[in-house]
Amino acid sequence: MRNAKWVWQRSDWPNFQYEEVVFTEICSEFTAVASRLAGRIEALSELPRQEITVDLMVSEAIKTMEIEGERLDRESVVNSIAALMGFLPGKGLAWDKKAEGVARLMTDVRQHWNQPLTHNLLFAWQQAVVPESYLYNINRGAYRADEMQIVLGRRSLQGALRGTAAGSSRGGNGSFY
Repeated sequence: MRNAKWVWQRSDWPNFQYEEVVFTEICSEFTAVASRLAGRIEALSELPRQEITVDLMVSEAIKTMEIEGERLDRESVVNSIAALMGFLPGKGLAWDKKAEGVARLMTDVRQHWNQPLTHNLLFAWQQAVVPESYLYNINRGAYRADEMQIVLGRRSLQGALRGTAAGSSRGGNGSFY
């Protein structure tokens, strides 16, 4: 299914096609920058290194959730990530289930980065960041089978946009959330 709307519907999923030369150049640039950053972080003592690790993960978590239209309390995310990383012994997770979920996602990605990316792993991550809802019937831990609807804050605009997460008005079936 080459003309599939969603990447996971393609017959070659998850075996993607790419231009090796372009990809290699991008990876080389990234590796050089990441190596310099890692060297600088490694030169620090344990506490500042932990703080930087948590701060980078929190920034990524908050940006990720902002893409989904979610605003998280930064301190809740900090506490949850630090607790899950073992940096705050005896400290519990945040009371905010969304902050806890994204913290679980971020720490799982960091701790298991070398595992194959499978449907089940994607489903587990999606379940972590999409809390159960008694108000909405959300299919957690699975791909969507129905059309995605983008709901805006003002009632007059609700339901105005249908389709992909990018706001395409073409509609379509299947998306992750």
